[in-house]
Amino acid sequence: MKTEVEAGIYRKSLRDREDIVSEVKRVLEQQLEADKEKGFENLSGMQRKAIRKLKEDEGIIVIPADKGGQVVVMNVTDYIKKIREKLDTKAYKQLEEDPSKFIHKKPEVLFSELM
Repeated sequence: MKTEVEAGIYRKSLRDREDIVSEVKRVLEQQLEADKEKGFENLSGMQRKAIRKLKEDEGIIVIPADKGGQVVVMNVTDYIKKIREKLDTKAYKQLEEDPSKFIHKKPEVLFSELM
């Protein structure tokens, strides 16, 4: 059913697609807000307790995985060791000055050229 709906949306004009997406987002946000007000949880009490314990443990770090929307739980010292291993390669070099001012300036220059 989802595939058929998506196919039908893509046959619509760009404006209609934007309207449909906007309305779906509005309805979903409204439902999430209503669920929050009712106190609905998507986690069991045991899961909430486990998350609380993980947050309290300063010896571990919880980070998002690179792919798949998963979560990785690592020992902090192992995590720091892995980061140092990645940074101690020739793939990275220390910059002499902060390049962010140039990065932020470039869009301004491009926009001014368009005006």
